[in-house]
Amino acid sequence: MKRMLGAIFGCGLGLLVVGCGSSNGGRLDAGATEAGAGVAVDAGIMPPPVLDPKGTYGGKTYEEWAGEWVKWIYEYPGPESLAYNTPGANCQMGQSTATGDGGTDGQPFFLGIWDSNDLTAGPFTQACSVPAGRMLLFQMTSWASANVPGCPFQGSMQDCQYGTTIDLVPLTGIELEIDGKSYGSQAADFAPYLVNCTADFSLAIPNTPTNFFSYYWGCNLSQPPPTGDFYVGGWFILLAPLSPGSHTIHTRVQDSAYASYPAFLYDVTYNLTVADTSSLGTADGGAPIDAPSSPAQPVNHCTGPASGALIDDMSGSNISLQPPSCGSPGGWTAGSPAPGVLTTPAGDISIVSNCGSLCQSLYSPLPAGFPGSTASLDAGAVDSGTVDGGASGMQAMCIAGQTGSQQYAWSGMTLTFAYSGTPTSGNGPAMVLSASGFTTDPPPALIDASQYSGIEFWLWASPDTAAAVSSAFAVYLVDKNQLPGGGVCNPYVTSGTKPCSYASAGISFSTVGTTNAAGSLFGADGSELTSLAPGWQLVRAPWSSFVSNPYYGGGNEKSVDPTTLAFAQFAVMQDSAKGAAIPFDFCVYGLKFYK
Repeated sequence: MKRMLGAIFGCGLGLLVVGCGSSNGGRLDAGATEAGAGVAVDAGIMPPPVLDPKGTYGGKTYEEWAGEWVKWIYEYPGPESLAYNTPGANCQMGQSTATGDGGTDGQPFFLGIWDSNDLTAGPFTQACSVPAGRMLLFQMTSWASANVPGCPFQGSMQDCQYGTTIDLVPLTGIELEIDGKSYGSQAADFAPYLVNCTADFSLAIPNTPTNFFSYYWGCNLSQPPPTGDFYVGGWFILLAPLSPGSHTIHTRVQDSAYASYPAFLYDVTYNLTVADTSSLGTADGGAPIDAPSSPAQPVNHCTGPASGALIDDMSGSNISLQPPSCGSPGGWTAGSPAPGVLTTPAGDISIVSNCGSLCQSLYSPLPAGFPGSTASLDAGAVDSGTVDGGASGMQAMCIAGQTGSQQYAWSGMTLTFAYSGTPTSGNGPAMVLSASGFTTDPPPALIDASQYSGIEFWLWASPDTAAAVSSAFAVYLVDKNQLPGGGVCNPYVTSGTKPCSYASAGISFSTVGTTNAAGSLFGADGSELTSLAPGWQLVRAPWSSFVSNPYYGGGNEKSVDPTTLAFAQFAVMQDSAKGAAIPFDFCVYGLKFYK
């Protein structure tokens, strides 16, 4: 039996642990005693907002809600789940954000993150907007055992109880602070809140290649997906609904060194904004754009055909594509959400990501060695548009820096093809994020480029980051269907009729290309790109290459709709569960549609 503290699942370390039973069905190790021995049970009950662990809330006990919390993680169809995602992202995924009546008879809102298995990762902070009037449930640390057909391990109630007793009960320090007030600092303080693996829960394994059991543990699941039994133990805290506004929950778990492991420290801070969901604007919905405000209600988008093949030659402060008569010129933004670093373009992230007309031009000097000709950018195009006629020096849209180290940490640049109308503020257009997708203010215009076959651009990667970028690079197109109120898709929900993902194309066989089930990018000779060479390469991406991730929300939209294009994104993503931060330095030049 391996010691486990902390990861959501498996024979390893982390936040929620899953016991790995032996091949004989998970019997206790030789000499082990039944769980519960030596567990203190006389500690006092914590004051509000912590709820009495002996009570029943929404028809369920603490133990039953702990089981629902685990199911929230395990029954999610893919690795985008909050529990194994970038801290601070996607906290609403897989659960209802409906407001409650302020009582304790409804569905709690779940909180949780994953510490990867890295004992030296340090404290994590998670920002999350939560619905008003709802109880909140989170774990301090926990253990679970699962019995899932097709997995190389089988666990039992005895495994879970043994792991809880041997590994969790002896912890040297457990701390909880709510809005700066201490609710305990020793394991004994939390004894009444210890769930002890007595309830058997049924787990429905989702039928996706990225369900947790297949993706991380190589389980060979049968078709249709099996159900499994599991047990959960550990400390769970259920809070009464918090008042609207800002709140902070800080949890800390510490243990002495064990075998070859250093002293384990789990330190998480939840910075919560409690708000009525009728006006809830999330800043953590998992979109590849961070923005500070909520979107306007659905509007009529300005629409029009592409005025010509050329989208941007980077010669002026506005992109080259002429907007529809009802709109205004589009532009670029860039970002590398913390703890990522953005060194090019220079400037505060909040400015670079939401600068509008203040940015004017984010372009950089064109890297040396460009093999093409500026005269050929729009060559052969039907009804070619008018080039913007800006600066004479050759420029490119460039981005350099480093992503965060957590899985799904991203950095990138976003092009808005055009805007619907003109900005209402003096700062120009701004990115806007909501629980149903990201958009802009004013909203993006929708460009019909269906007369073309796809997009083409020159891509430059620096010699020292080309290999890293190659494994992590993807191009995304967002159409009307993926805009708030625009169509069939909502990129932030995982059930019902609306779930989808943005359409992406990537380097074939790369980490990001594989995990996103992205379509292929092609070189100038029509060959499929399987890597990026240092320096320049001409890249083509036909519309058919932009496909929705089928593992995320079912992929309602199978490919991009070229008649309603709103955004193009060029991004790198740290998409490995045990990966490191990805350095990047790349440029896009001469973006155009091609026949």
